[in-house]
Amino acid sequence: MYTPEDDLAVARSAPVPTPAETPFDANPPLRTEYLDGYRDGYRSGLTGNNILFRKPLPGVPNPRSKGWYAGNDAGLKEYFLRKNRR
Repeated sequence: MYTPEDDLAVARSAPVPTPAETPFDANPPLRTEYLDGYRDGYRSGLTGNNILFRKPLPGVPNPRSKGWYAGNDAGLKEYFLRKNRR
């Protein structure tokens, strides 16, 4: 039997595919911030959003929050692909 705790364990140790391009490729510090958010969002998506890894607070969009939401979308897609394979 597969449980939500299994999703959490997978999310914590899962490799996160880095997007080939980001909206901040011309600015390395902002790109790093975006990718940090992307990794957290991706791992959140892998749990089916049962657990949110460092979700940004609502407010003015910044590179980290943009990355988090992009990563979350990608992680959710992977979550549903894995779930359908079970």
